[in-house]
This record gives sequence, structure tokens and C-alpha cells, in this order.
Amino acid sequence: MYLWIKGISIRNRPRCLLNVWKRKLYCHVGCTIQSVNPENHLTKLGLGKQVSYRGSTVSSPVAHRKKQTPFGERWVQGRLREFRTLTASNLCCNSNDNNSLTSLIEEMSHLNISSFTEKKSKRLKLKGMVGNFSLQVIGTGSLECPPSILVIADSNRYLFNCGEGIQRLLMENGVKNLSKLENIFLTRMEWENIGGLIGMTITLKNVGLPKVHYHGPPNMKNFVDALQIFAKHEKINIGLKPYTDGLFNTNSMSVTPVAIFETLNEPTAVTEDGDVDAITKEKKDPIDCDTAVDLSNIAAGPSGEMSQNAATQSLKNSPDDDVSTVSPLSDVISDMSVRQSSAGAKKMRSSSLANLTVAYICKVHKRPRSLIVKKALALGLPPGPKYTDLKRGLSVKTDAGVEIHPDDVLGPDVPSYPFIVLQCPSVEFLDSLCNNKDLQSCQAGNGENSSRLIIHITPTEVLQHSRYKDWMKRFHSEAEHLILNHCQRSASHESARGLQAKLNLMHPDIFTLLPEPKWTDFSLGDGLNVVKGETYLRYHIWPSTGFDRSFVPTLNMKSYVEAAKEIEHFIENVELFKSDQASNVTQQRTVRYPEVLFLGTGSAMPNKERNVSCVLLNLSEDQTMILDAGEGSFAQMCRFYSNQVEDVLFKLHCVFISHIHADHHVGLVQILRHWKQVMISRGAEDRDLMLVGPKRLLIWLNQYNRNCEDFIHKVRFIELKDFSKEQDNIPRQGQALLKKLNLTKFETVPVIHCANAYGVAITHQDGWKIVYSGDTMPCQALVEAGMDADLLIHEATLEDGMEEDARLKRHSMTSEAIDIGVQMRAKFILLTHFSQRYSKIPLFSDQFSDKVAVAFDNMKVSLSDVHLLPKLIPAMKSLFAEALLELEEIRDKKIEKRTFPLDIQQNVASKKQKSEN
Repeated sequence: MYLWIKGISIRNRPRCLLNVWKRKLYCHVGCTIQSVNPENHLTKLGLGKQVSYRGSTVSSPVAHRKKQTPFGERWVQGRLREFRTLTASNLCCNSNDNNSLTSLIEEMSHLNISSFTEKKSKRLKLKGMVGNFSLQVIGTGSLECPPSILVIADSNRYLFNCGEGIQRLLMENGVKNLSKLENIFLTRMEWENIGGLIGMTITLKNVGLPKVHYHGPPNMKNFVDALQIFAKHEKINIGLKPYTDGLFNTNSMSVTPVAIFETLNEPTAVTEDGDVDAITKEKKDPIDCDTAVDLSNIAAGPSGEMSQNAATQSLKNSPDDDVSTVSPLSDVISDMSVRQSSAGAKKMRSSSLANLTVAYICKVHKRPRSLIVKKALALGLPPGPKYTDLKRGLSVKTDAGVEIHPDDVLGPDVPSYPFIVLQCPSVEFLDSLCNNKDLQSCQAGNGENSSRLIIHITPTEVLQHSRYKDWMKRFHSEAEHLILNHCQRSASHESARGLQAKLNLMHPDIFTLLPEPKWTDFSLGDGLNVVKGETYLRYHIWPSTGFDRSFVPTLNMKSYVEAAKEIEHFIENVELFKSDQASNVTQQRTVRYPEVLFLGTGSAMPNKERNVSCVLLNLSEDQTMILDAGEGSFAQMCRFYSNQVEDVLFKLHCVFISHIHADHHVGLVQILRHWKQVMISRGAEDRDLMLVGPKRLLIWLNQYNRNCEDFIHKVRFIELKDFSKEQDNIPRQGQALLKKLNLTKFETVPVIHCANAYGVAITHQDGWKIVYSGDTMPCQALVEAGMDADLLIHEATLEDGMEEDARLKRHSMTSEAIDIGVQMRAKFILLTHFSQRYSKIPLFSDQFSDKVAVAFDNMKVSLSDVHLLPKLIPAMKSLFAEALLELEEIRDKKIEKRTFPLDIQQNVASKKQKSEN
């Protein structure tokens, strides 16, 4: 059906399905469209992303009426309505008005911003100047929880640093109102501080925030340019405020940025051997370092991977894409270049930007003195407008003519002391830190400017340096020093740990208990009030009550285990499974490898129970590879392996990235950073790491490595399509990969998702074969490449019955994934990549058999154990009975919305027949 936009209207309720008449301004917009019939239709358009349209005729208010049905009161029309879901790119613009769709989306964006601004103004007006004010530790600085502080005011939220997994930690802590988070402050441009910005910024945009501001070092711009690779639909609106802009004032507090520099003779450029730290890529025609990326091969798209030709066809071929984003993203990519380094090649890297950190002196605005009503009444002044004048510092007179001064009735002045957030990464920064006048003004003897809380994002070796400790002692004797670094305990992710403890009751080897995090002891001596950072530790500034540990998780897994044991039929089904296993001795584990560990089984964004995509494939005792690496993948490794995580990285030889979507590769940088550290610390600097991925990924890594942080070490890049050729024609580095991992075949398969999305079929010399689908709709090419696989790991994002959503988002439903495995003649099928609506467990399909199972985070299984998983399904259904019931109710409601009851259908049909007669 070809549609053109006839007009725009505003709806005032999220679920208004009918009216196209004049309504109150709101953040959701509807537009009337006309089809070739021609009939008028109602369309909902949400934030320029999706259009939901019902094929009902809109003629007058009389045509729509309320009617009582078995499902309750609902809007009914004189005939059945057809339900469809479209995206903005499905709407074909009128030939006489080619910009009508673009104009609509732009107008919607302006309406959304206006609505957001209006709501914010009302919120600030109601809240006044300063209400309750506190700050909370989100990440403690440990390996699995990078350092982060959330400042909580009544009307605003401020985030200091946003490393990987911070969004998940906020979600677990129940932090809501992300739309209040308009400002993110960065202390240093390194991945531990900015790794979560990609996901966080996209989330803030999706919740309706019109603009987010980054504060920090000047090289934020280079990062933001690269960030546009992952922007969906519209270019993310980011405001950059480098520390050189000076004082930043909000309605809650003032923030003074202070630059701290590494001690250098001069800010000169540093040269390094390109063969050591640059990504190398074998290609017949290498791109020169000064040549921009060829946009005919790499152009814009909603997830950063679409050819230009495909982009022009996006209205037809890509219903989830917004063509208006192609130009801005193309401009960003055209400014990037890929340096093809060779032996002896050199590249210049500016050190002046990388070698600084930004500290922040934050001071909450003083609260007005409170009026003591008893004193005012005693002086003969009743409540009224004169109370407000007194609070403003004005003198007033009573009806009897007695003059009352503010000091007569107002309480004492409450001082407002600043707090400081600073990062001192090494002793080379001590000169600048200790001599900084702005920080000196916050030390003892400066009255209300003397800080009472200093947050140190500082490694232990610097904290224990005598000069640093002397500098800390210069602060007020009552000042408290909150420490965030790798020595801190990270008691986090309680929901995921609790779920693992429950699953562990079913099979302790497949669902291994996660090790409990431990403190690393360190001491700074006497004379300092040192507080160790803990996840969700809160500090109340107003009212001033100090530290509050009531939010800190206890990680009491016994309570989760006891709760699971009380679930009806759960223990009974577990015992039946164990007795069945005891009787089948011949089915016990015989071969350990290959072994699959799921570090992330969710899609799009993480939730409390499921992280985004990552699979760790242990090929042998000393060989490991990773299939996709979404945000937080390294943290998941740390939680699972604890002190053994370096051993796992030392065995890592290859990383496969299926496509450029952020939930599949954002965690790669952190893995590469720590892989480099392990290789250097263990004397294996000459060992290289094979990276197989899309070309756009190469651009992103080089951009970040060149402008923000030097983290690349001996990484050999192989483009995905190079492995889709005949195995005899793959490049030399591809042949080296096969030899290194003892593989006979490593075949990448183009799948149906976004441009340059691939699955992979891995065949080992020992005879086993594992297929990984990545993200895809049912794909016949994957079936052919994976024939007779021992294990198929296939995405099952959506439940059965969501055909339209699966088609639009190019994902698979549960039954479709299973059907691919059946066609492939796979010996076993493991389903993963579930939508976040299935946080604990997805709905089971009727096609489940003894060859199908669902994956969980932290589930480790070998080929000799996969046959056990289907036997655990009865226990899983008991354990998650409540969650499954909720999912079934949601499914039934969706079906109800899409269909009329039979009696109404018959009634409508009979009326129609009578009218025709």
C-alpha cells in the first residue's frame, strides 16, 4: 500500500487510537495519511521511529463509539479493522511533496523537544531551587564495575564517568527518571570512564531526552565523531563542554572543572612503531593513511553498516532505517581514515590531550534559611505573603506596626561545602595536582570553601605515595576521602547472582556459582577519614547525614536458594532429573571440549538478568575464541572467572564480531585493553590476536586508538567477507588462523539482518562443527553452510506470533530458529539473544524437543552435556512459573487487541449483509 502524508495532528494520550481532531500539545504525534483507495487512515508516529496504523475509516466522531464486549469497554467500528505496524520509511512521500515525510519527522522532533522543555520547566518550578541532594557510588572502580558517581537532586541527575555496564548497574539499583540525566562529566578519556557512553546516549535519546551534554577533556570531540557510527535513525544530539569553558552552573549546583596535567618537558608529539600497536589488515590495495574511507563500500545506516546504494533504497528494503540519517553519518565517516601499518611504519600521536585529567569541584547552592513559624507568631505575624518576604531577606511590619527583621524569625545559616571528584592515574600527575590553586582553595582554612568530601579515582600505588598522602592531609580534619579503584569490593549484580544460585540447584556444573567478590587490603596510615567505595553506597549532602549503606547489596544467596526451594514442584522436578541421570551412567560427561560459555544472552540493551551478546568458545585447554562482545563482556568474564580471568585472556586467540550493532561489539575495546596488558605482563608481546569483523569496526578501533587511548597491540584484522570465499582462496592471515586454532574450516555466511552481517560455521580437526548465527532472520545460506552441525547457536529474539516485529527488525522467532536447526540437521540447538521482555526466560515453543534448549548468562556447557539441558525444562518451567504466566498474559492481550470476539464478528457480518440486502 502506498501512502502519502495528508496532515499532522497531535494526540494527548499514549493510547488514543481514534481522534485526528485538535488536541493538546504532547510528545507523541499522529498524522493522517491517504492511500490509493482513497480512504483516510489514522497513523501513530512515535519519535520518528515507528508508525502503528489501523486500517479503519476515519470520517467523524459518530463513526467511533464505545461498546461493551467480553473483554471490557473498547472502541468499536462498524466493520473489522486491519492491524498493521509500519515504520517511517514505509511511508512513500507524495510525488508532489518529496520532503513531506522528512518535514513530518523534523516537526515531531521539535514538538518532542518543546514538550520535554515544558515538562522540565514545570518540574523545576515545582521543586524550587534546592531540595534533597545526595550522591551515590555506581561503580567502585573494580575490574567489573568501572568508577562512576551519580549525583541525585530533586530535578536533575548528574553522572561522573560512564564506563561499561554502568547502565545495567543503574537499572539494577532501580534508578529511574533517566530523562533527568542531561549532563555527564568525564575525568579522563579512557575506556574505563567512557565505555558505557555509547549505550547510555542511545538510551537517553530513546527516552526522549533532546540533548545530552558531555563535560571533560577537549578530545571528547574525536570520540563523539566516532560515536555517530552507532547512532540509529537520527544523529544523536550531543553538546560538548570542554573544561576550558570554565564554570558550569545548574539550578542545583555549580561545577568548576580543573585540569591536571602529566609532568612533561613540553607537550610534544610521540612516535611509535606502527607494527607494534596498530591494527594491520592484509589487503591487495592497502588504503593510504591520508585517504578517506571509500563511501561506495562503507556508507551510512541505522547501525553504521549499509552501502550507499542500499541507503537510497532504504524506504523499500530497510523499514527500520531512517534515510534522513545517511548524510550526517556519511560526513562523519568521510573524515575518518584507516592507517594500514607495515613493518617500520610510524604514526604520530598527540600526547598533550591524552595526558590530562579533569577534576570537578562541585558546590551545592545554598538553601534559603528556614522560617521558624513559632517565632513569627510570637511576634504577632500570622502566616501569609510576608513570610516569603522575610525568607528573601526583607523586613516586614505587623498589623500593629512592629517591624520584624529576617534575623528575628529565620533559622541559622546552613553552610554548603564543596565536594571534589578527581582522578590521578599516576605519580606523574602529582606536580600539577599538588600545586593547583583551585584545589588548594578547597583545603582546610577556607571556611565554606573547605571540602568535606573528596572522591579519589586513584590507583593504590598513587594513594600510598607519601606526597599524595601529604596532599590529602591538607584538607579539613572532618573531610572524608572516598576511594574508587581496583582494590574495592564490587558487591553488584545481585539479581544475576541470585538467578545463578537458583539454576545451580538444577546442575552445579552447567550453572556454576559465581565467586563472591573480595576486598584487596590497603592502608593509608592514620590521620585520614578513608571510606572504601561500595556499590550503591550513598552520601547525603542535604539533609546532611553523611554515608548511608542501606542501599549496598548484601549478596545473600541463601535467601534466593531458600525461595527457589519453596516454589511448587521445583525441587520435585530437580530430583526426578537427578535420579534419571543416576540411572543413565553411560550418558555421563566424556569429552570436555569444545566448551561453550554464554556471557551474554540478551539483545539491544542489558537488563538485571541478561547481558548483551557474548559467547566464549573454549576450543581446547589452551585455545579460546570469542563470538561477539557486547558491552560488559569483560566484566562478565571477571564475575565468572574471578582471579583466573588473566589465564582466560592469555588463551584468547581470536575474536569474531558478526556485525556492527553496538550490542555485539562495544565490549571489544575493554577486552583488547586487558589482553594487551596480559600479553605484556607475561612476556608474550610477540603473540598476535586475530580479529574477524566488518570493515566499519576497523574504522572505529583505529579512530579511538589514534585520538583517545593507545590500546591496540598486535591485532590482525580480517574482514568478514574474506572467509566467505572458498577456503583455498582466503588471505594469508586467514590461513594462519586455521592453523593456529587447529580448524579445517572457518566459513562466514552473509545473513539477513543489516548490511555486512554474518554468521559463522566452525569445523575443527577433531571432527566437531559449531554454527553461530549472529543476528538474522531465517537464512537458507546459513542452513547450507551448517549442514550436520554438532551444535547450532541461533538467535531467537522474539516469541512465536510476532511475525511482523520479526520481519521489521530482521530477527528470528523461536520456532523459526528451531526450524533452521531442523533443516540443517543440527544435532543440538541452543537458543540465545532474547528480547529484554524475556529477562528471565523466554516462552517455550511447541517445537521444543530433546534437541533444543535455551541459554542463560553464565551457562557453561560442552558438547557431551548439551543433551542434559532439555531434561531440565520441567524444572525451569516450575522455577519460572510466575514469569511464564506473565508472558502468556501479555501474549493473550496482544492477541485480544488484534482480533474481535467471535460474537462481535458475527454481529458485524450480519449487519453488513442486511444493509446490502
